[in-house]
Amino acid sequence: MDRITLRNYELADTILARAVGIMFRKRIGKPMLFVFPASGRVSIHSFFCPRFDAVFLDDRKNVTELYENIGPGHLITPKRKAAYLVEFPPNTASRRGIHRGTIIKFGR
Repeated sequence: MDRITLRNYELADTILARAVGIMFRKRIGKPMLFVFPASGRVSIHSFFCPRFDAVFLDDRKNVTELYENIGPGHLITPKRKAAYLVEFPPNTASRRGIHRGTIIKFGR
């Protein structure tokens, strides 16, 4: 099983931080980790966002779904429940070999 550790990231663990996310930025510097209060099918959008990769994780931090190089103006609803979401700069998932089943640990 593939594993990576994410060390340098922004944390979106409040209602406001999750609502704003990466909106109104020209580009993504650090990945943004969204921590949801409960596991569920959480829809996201890319309105007012730069291009990004969206990687959904279950409560064991296994990648369940990923969407690469999402452009502005899209609505995404994953098919599986997620406890976490990581929004990476575009094409990061393919460059780092992230795929369904990869385990992503969070460190500091």
